[in-house]
Amino acid sequence: MYAYAVTPRALTKYESIYSTPLSRTFFDRSSPRSPNSSSSSINGNSNRQAGCKAGSKSSSSPSASRCVGYCRASTPSSVRPSREQAPGMAVKVYGWAVSPYVSRALLALEEAGVDYELVPMSRGAGDHRTPDHLARNPFGQVPVLEDGDLTLFESRAIARHVFRKHRSELLGSGSLERAAAVDVWQEAEAQQLHPAAGAVVVECVFAPLLGRARDQAAVDAGVEKLRKVLEVYEARLATHRYLAGDFLSAADLSHFPILHYFMATEYAGVVEEHPHVKAWWEGLATRPAARKVAGFMPLGGAKKQQE
Repeated sequence: MYAYAVTPRALTKYESIYSTPLSRTFFDRSSPRSPNSSSSSINGNSNRQAGCKAGSKSSSSPSASRCVGYCRASTPSSVRPSREQAPGMAVKVYGWAVSPYVSRALLALEEAGVDYELVPMSRGAGDHRTPDHLARNPFGQVPVLEDGDLTLFESRAIARHVFRKHRSELLGSGSLERAAAVDVWQEAEAQQLHPAAGAVVVECVFAPLLGRARDQAAVDAGVEKLRKVLEVYEARLATHRYLAGDFLSAADLSHFPILHYFMATEYAGVVEEHPHVKAWWEGLATRPAARKVAGFMPLGGAKKQQE
């Protein structure tokens, strides 16, 4: 449910990078560290112009000659209701929406039709390390969800809570078999697909923002692993409309954030060469809730760079 409107501002570079250093533990998986660490961050000069800008080409080797375009899109700096809302609306999400982890929580809320407030935070200002935020999440990460007196962190746990409360059918409620299938494919996303696709996203999307050449070996390893993972997905989706069966579930939706970024790289063909996976992805990406959340993610309008 479109429960808010935002006043955009340009991202600082700190808010465009989500881990220190970039690795498999990127985005909201980083531990709080000093922004002065030369090996893990860049200075906090603000980019005052929103919009898409082609990513620079890596100069490290011919094999790393292409890099995805990226969009230094705006992120919410203030959030206000776009329509009348009930007094004392309790649901709040803390974080920067360009993080795929924050966007996973937002997608769940949008799919469930829940009114919520996105409370903007600045990584560059160290908002995630303040005593107030550490009281919400002692690991100093985003997102955090406040639902009345309940405070939750970890994006997948947040999504499950939202669906359990508002749309339990997305968790396969009412059937042990359906619920078990949802659990299996949620784990497959977290343990199999996300690490492989995330390795590619880090190097192709965020390495240029850090001012370093991509690690092509890491990209190649991620692509190789992802191809193997997608062979399993292709077999599954050849006989089922969705991952958990013939019904849309939280397992499908959990894939959207990282695949949204991956599909903006030149390796999108790895998905597209699997026809059933491609059709499944296109169905996810065109859902109204996914389109809404994609608007807060910096690659929403990016063009893939060609050699």
